[in-house]
Amino acid sequence: MKFIQEKLLNILFISFIFLLVTVIVFSLAGCSGDITSAPSALGGAASGASSGSGSSSTSGPISSAANLPNVTSPVTASYTADRLFARKNLNPKVATTGKLLKDITFTTIDSATDKSRGACEVLSMIREVYQNAVTPDMIKCFIGAIVDNYEEFGLTEEFDTTGRYNYVKMYSTDIDNPDYLMKFKLVKNDEGAITEFETLDCSSMIPGTPAAQVDYIHTTIDSNSNVEMNIKLIFGFAFGSYVNTYKNEFRVEGVVSSEGEFLNKRLTNTNYHTGTWDTDGSTAYGKVVIDEYADLFKVDAFQHFEGNGSWGSYSFANIQDNTLFSIVQLINSEPGNVATLGVGEASFKANFATKVKTTSSGGSVTVAEAQNCTDGAADCWVGDAELTEGWDGDTLSKKAFDSLLFGYTEVNGYTPSLTQSAPTIAFAEGETWDCTTIAAEDAAAGATMQGIATGNLGGGEEGGGEGGDQGLKRKAKRKGVAKKPALKMTITADARSSLDECTTKYSMNQGQPMQCWQMDRE
Repeated sequence: MKFIQEKLLNILFISFIFLLVTVIVFSLAGCSGDITSAPSALGGAASGASSGSGSSSTSGPISSAANLPNVTSPVTASYTADRLFARKNLNPKVATTGKLLKDITFTTIDSATDKSRGACEVLSMIREVYQNAVTPDMIKCFIGAIVDNYEEFGLTEEFDTTGRYNYVKMYSTDIDNPDYLMKFKLVKNDEGAITEFETLDCSSMIPGTPAAQVDYIHTTIDSNSNVEMNIKLIFGFAFGSYVNTYKNEFRVEGVVSSEGEFLNKRLTNTNYHTGTWDTDGSTAYGKVVIDEYADLFKVDAFQHFEGNGSWGSYSFANIQDNTLFSIVQLINSEPGNVATLGVGEASFKANFATKVKTTSSGGSVTVAEAQNCTDGAADCWVGDAELTEGWDGDTLSKKAFDSLLFGYTEVNGYTPSLTQSAPTIAFAEGETWDCTTIAAEDAAAGATMQGIATGNLGGGEEGGGEGGDQGLKRKAKRKGVAKKPALKMTITADARSSLDECTTKYSMNQGQPMQCWQMDRE
């Protein structure tokens, strides 16, 4: 099976493409988060048209690590019922099939009979948030499967749940280069309810390079089932003269059931990306706040971009600030599976502010020069636009912004005003790990690095053997030649299946960014 190493490589590639393409485009506003797979329709009925609450789940203690809530865990409460979202403000003919979030592309939106710039912008923001969130969610899913079924993974002792850290490394192809290393803490109270979960995780994102820390996840659950989740996803890479940093911070608040489903949820994502190459560079940052219900997303967002580059004989710099608010119908035929998460009808209100400075006489242009542009000044373009419109997830076309539109009343009465300065996102004290060291206090309490097989290394034989790592065995030298080490295949078919299920549930298509600015240039 394919693990997080491949997924992070995909994200790295996308980050490179995003920053490279955006900075060389003479654009009104950038918009990230496209994919290259063919579109397909959603299955299932439109939950947004429902007047029921969607579930009878109640809050309660969580005892199973596999049931720990994730960023993308579903919400059972329906906004239409629980917040008395007046049906007169919902079009009875809202989307019934909608569009899978993972399959939304610029091409499919742009090829609609009546295309929507607002839909392009807000759906790409939602998609990017969930595309980033599936990485830590997949990690938690792996850990939950391993903790709850440790014997099926070839381990002989239960994991500690008193507050010390546990240490695990996962292999699939090379015993000297684990795919994943995890240092995690799981705390249960006297009644067996989980009150705290923390993990620091490392991966060799580029094959053949040492593992490095990529995330930090911390979750607390109080006696009233209130959840606070804080996650940092941080990495960078260099490719020739190009150097990239990619940082995301998530905060999730809500109340959960004993099965790990949210009764209510607010997700806040703050992000910061930079890229430099030769004499050009770009910086992008923003904040997206999503109140999620069983039948809709409420999205309040801000994004900023600035950069300089060249296009043909032109050099340019631009700066953009986009602020928007939206209500989007949520359709999901299989709650809890990100791959089936879809969107239906939507309403938007947005403000786009852009300044561009160009030159064709040689030399470079700075972001500061673009910032100083005024309307009508030489070699300057200044654009300020306000937008209110709707979108139909069945036809992918724009809809009239009127009282029949899904979410119209709330969007119409709201003025987008969210803002965000350049954030500082970094692992703080107590959030870092060197990917190898077992803390002295943990070692004294009996902690060891536990090895888990997910595949047969180098085509080696399956077999027994003991070692410092549970389940690991190196083949003996034959005729004086060191053979590729083999990994003891002690995990059961059910164990492999549980890991595969994690990969399936938390997978999003990866690909090139949506270039929403093109809609204003046609």
